[in-house]
Amino acid sequence: MNRTAETKGERTRRRLLDLAVRRFADDGYRATSVSAIAREAGLSQAAAYAYFANKEALFEAAVDLDAAELIADARAELDEALPLVDLIPALLRHLRLGVEHHRLARRVLAGQEPEAIHRRADLPALQEITADLAD
Repeated sequence: MNRTAETKGERTRRRLLDLAVRRFADDGYRATSVSAIAREAGLSQAAAYAYFANKEALFEAAVDLDAAELIADARAELDEALPLVDLIPALLRHLRLGVEHHRLARRVLAGQEPEAIHRRADLPALQEITADLAD
């Protein structure tokens, strides 16, 4: 998405998500508060809840964002002209290397966030890439 075309609300939501990804990656779900994320974003806690219904919704959106960026980064490294037999191992290699730069996704995949166990198979970006590979 072209960030210059974003509305102020979209920019604020994105800022909250970017901060949430970092905070949840650094401190984990339990030790991270919505109020701390909101304060760092220059918002009140009530304003943060205008974008996310609760802490769980913010956490899930942050996990989805970090996983989507991990997958997008890995896909950008691929030569999609490769045959499927070579494409899948290459994708897995890029995901394995890229997860070091996506610490929230790494925490979730490593099982360090029991609250997100159910999200591992339901990540929208994972479903998208699975569908693309199936095509």
